[in-house]
Amino acid sequence: MEQTKSTQPARLLRIREVAARTGLSRSTVYVRVAAGDFPAPVAIGGCRVA
Repeated sequence: MEQTKSTQPARLLRIREVAARTGLSRSTVYVRVAAGDFPAPVAIGGCRVA
């Protein structure tokens, strides 16, 4: 098994940040999540997801 070293810890992004970084609309991001092209949202508590 191959190990990779990361210089920064993994970070969860909110939908606004994903849309800003990719240049996609929120609805397009959700379509791509449903298609399996983006990772599924993760519950971070208090009815919030990232």
